[in-house]
Amino acid sequence: MEPLHPIGRLFSRIVSAAKGLSGKLAREKPVDPRQAMIGLSPSARGLKPIPEDIDEHLVDFCTRYWEPLEEIAKKRMREVGVPEERIGMLDVDNDYRLAVFHPKQLDGGGVHPPTGRINLDAGLFKPGLLAEAMPADVSSLHDAGRASVKQDAIIAHEFEEGIRGSHEAALEHAPETGLSIKEEARRLLRAQRDRSL
Repeated sequence: MEPLHPIGRLFSRIVSAAKGLSGKLAREKPVDPRQAMIGLSPSARGLKPIPEDIDEHLVDFCTRYWEPLEEIAKKRMREVGVPEERIGMLDVDNDYRLAVFHPKQLDGGGVHPPTGRINLDAGLFKPGLLAEAMPADVSSLHDAGRASVKQDAIIAHEFEEGIRGSHEAALEHAPETGLSIKEEARRLLRAQRDRSL
């Protein structure tokens, strides 16, 4: 074997030192991310990451994640068969934008009677949404449902209210809507119809 050139020996030493250093770093304990914080943590300064009031929390969450929630609601309305001209209505809380999801409302959804346009809102995620209008067993059934089931039920209810002109008529006809909603949503709507006050 031919002896290494002085530059080759230097390069070989650098490579050897680098390997030794990387091995030493790999064996060291990782840095605790809390040690990287400068100053007091938000909780130590009295700031709460999540608002204590559920309504305030829902509005905050839905406002921050409005764009994906808007797309999900729009996509689902199209999938179940809501005509395009009835998807979304003006959101007066957000510069009168035409929106399918209204993040600052807490009713579950809404309908604009003259046009029949419908929307969903932050109430979709609200526990006890039906507590004031329905018996406890129906309200708890609604609360226990998945968000996708509640979404379908609200879409069907608002769609039927837009067609039939009243909340009472929507309660009666929503379980048999012509929209392609989930069967669990139909069961929820039947329970609401059968037990409405």
